[in-house]
Amino acid sequence: LQPQLHNGCFDLESIAPTLNAIAGINGSFFNSSCQPLNMVKADGTLHSSNTLHASQGNAYQQRSMGWNQGAPTLSWIDQNVDWSGVSNAVGGYPSLVNNGTAFAEIYPGEQVWSSTDWSDNPRTGMGVDSSGTVYMVTVDGRTSMGTGMTTTEFGELFRDLGATEAIGLDGGGSTTMYIKDCWH
Repeated sequence: LQPQLHNGCFDLESIAPTLNAIAGINGSFFNSSCQPLNMVKADGTLHSSNTLHASQGNAYQQRSMGWNQGAPTLSWIDQNVDWSGVSNAVGGYPSLVNNGTAFAEIYPGEQVWSSTDWSDNPRTGMGVDSSGTVYMVTVDGRTSMGTGMTTTEFGELFRDLGATEAIGLDGGGSTTMYIKDCWH
């Protein structure tokens, strides 16, 4: 499990093979210059902090997944803050599952409210179960393969898969999963 910041607007099909990745998903929301808006920390180097809501004038914490050698943990991390104590981290939005309960929240205790969260869309997320197994999940949408899910439904899917903690990552048109030798 390794976060990877790359320069420019590349898709998984072009970047994953150069990393010899076995599997990959698009992690962070990004701005028009393809710079991440969520925490991206790899091997102790903070490449980007949580700033997703800053452009709207909000200083919301974002739930982030961090790890060293063991199982990942999730925590609410303030904007523009490095998560000390972890070598690798990915920030997300929204929080989907907390302590085994599916509840899509924008910040601690506040349910999501945007129309994007309450409508079917492609989704990407990561979760972890009580044994430390990591789940990387994408849900297709806006195609003949499927309509997508609401963030609430996506959280319920993670819970039903066994995740006790989960966060959403960049979805919509950026929803992509790469699996080595399975890319079409």
